[in-house]
Amino acid sequence: MQSGQPEEPQLAVAGAVGEPPVLGQAEERPVRQREVRQDPLEVQWAHPVQGVQARWVHLGEEAQARSARWEQDRSV
Repeated sequence: MQSGQPEEPQLAVAGAVGEPPVLGQAEERPVRQREVRQDPLEVQWAHPVQGVQARWVHLGEEAQARSARWEQDRSV
């Protein structure tokens, strides 16, 4: 048990037990981390279809432009 990492379970138990000063700090920090972690996920997955469609439209426009350039180069 102690050969692993004894600090992590002690911190987890201390936060779960609920000492007032430790809990105050522990509650503020995880909430901020959770908000930061959820924001990019919400931005990415809020409208995944729209994002994918926009990317594919952009790629399609690039492909059309490249094919037009290739055709012009081949014709010359």
